[in-house]
Amino acid sequence: QLGIVGMLPPKVQTIDEQADQVYQQYQSQSSALEKRSLLMSIFNENRTLFFKVFSQHVAEFMPIVYDPTIATTVENYSELFIQPQNAAFLSIENPDTIEESLKNAA
Repeated sequence: QLGIVGMLPPKVQTIDEQADQVYQQYQSQSSALEKRSLLMSIFNENRTLFFKVFSQHVAEFMPIVYDPTIATTVENYSELFIQPQNAAFLSIENPDTIEESLKNAA
């Protein structure tokens, strides 16, 4: 009647069920970069879920979302499709626009 058949999941998962599912997906990733990509995808889509999972695995996740994996992410940034998070795009070819870019992003 409303035209929404098939548009909604057949079951509503609790936050704990969703967190378990995310962690299983996390564990199935083979590299730190893949794990970070998954976590950042969750961060961009559902911050409540991200922080729920993160709070359960802080010690395990810190090296993935921060140092040392962040260095690999930066090194491979141009090859990865990453949703920018409050980013300022700076160009070495246009140094005179850096100050304006930073002000615009603030």
